Parts: sequence; structure tokens; C-alpha cells
Amino acid sequence: MIFEVKKDKFFSTIFYSLFGLILIFIIMVFNTTETTKNWWATGVLIAIQLLLVWIWHGTKYKISNTILNISSGPLKKNIPVRLITKVEIGNTMWIGYKLGLSKGGLIIHYNQYDEIYITPINVDEFCSTLKRIHSEIEIAKNID
Repeated sequence: MIFEVKKDKFFSTIFYSLFGLILIFIIMVFNTTETTKNWWATGVLIAIQLLLVWIWHGTKYKISNTILNISSGPLKKNIPVRLITKVEIGNTMWIGYKLGLSKGGLIIHYNQYDEIYITPINVDEFCSTLKRIHSEIEIAKNID
């Protein structure tokens, strides 16, 4: 089952601002008189643009059989559901392995000390799917 990613205004503003800023740099570099340097710089900036678009549109979460597949552009993580011990709902992880595009998502604890942050749109359906596969997962809601 594939779960869509929640994208809030905060991260959308950051993404589109960064995208626009890099686009302005591409135009500025391309309009310089030094042709050798501007092709290299333009190529690097276009590669960064493509990476941003890939992350923005290529982030998804999929639960297939007993594996949670998380992909965000070139970053991919496969977590066996039986290794998940706890899911925290409503928290935001500001540092660490973060593959979510909004605030107030899920922090998934797995193995002994590992954790990852994701932001599916339908949190209840996501958690119930995990619980169907591994009933011992603790679901903790953040009450603020």
C-alpha cells in the first residue's frame, strides 16, 4: 500500500523559495561573458534543481508485505515492520534521518536506537496498517 506525503506551507515556502533562488542564479550565471565557467556553473545549478524536484515529487512511503519502503529522491530506506517498536504521532524531528516534508509527522523507532521521521497524509491508516502486520508496535500520540 502506498501512502502519499503531507507537504505543509512551511516546507512548501522553503522549497519554492530555494527553487526560485537557484533559478535566478542559473539565469545570472548563464548571462555572464565567460562561456567555459558558465556552462559548468549552470550544469551544477541545474543538477541541484533536478535533485530538489526529485525529492519534492519523489518522496513516498510504501508498505509491502512486511517491509516499510521509504524513498525521498535518491534517499531510500527499507525497514522490516517487525523491527519497529514505537511510532510517535504529532512530533517533529528537526535533526536526524528525516524523510518528511512537513511538521507534525511520525517518528518511527526501530532496532534499538534508530529512528526516522516521515509525514504520511493519512496517519491513522498508516499506523493501522503497521499494527496489522506487527501488533506489538506502540503508538504514542503527542498531546500539546
